Amino acid sequence: MPRELGQSSTAIEKQSADRDTVGKVKRFLETYTWVLYVIAFALVHFVIGYGLDVWAGPMTPETQLLHEISGIFMAVGIILGFVLVVIGIIWAVLVYKESRIR
Repeated sequence: MPRELGQSSTAIEKQSADRDTVGKVKRFLETYTWVLYVIAFALVHFVIGYGLDVWAGPMTPETQLLHEISGIFMAVGIILGFVLVVIGIIWAVLVYKESRIR
């Protein structure tokens, strides 16, 4: 790749490193699309639960069931979020250990 006018070699190296990083992110997203789906699933459950809770208004005997249902939706979203964080930490540790072995 010819050096463009006014650019130092470090700037060119930085650009190639940026391209490499973008390539790694693209490969990760193509390989682990299911991770994005699980994150979206958790967020959708939480948002639906929150929306139902706001829509139900103040707690009254008539709206108690709707508040309980919204609480279940939000709990599912929160639990999935915690599970994703734990899986992410374990995954990062395994990848780090594997990279140190090589």
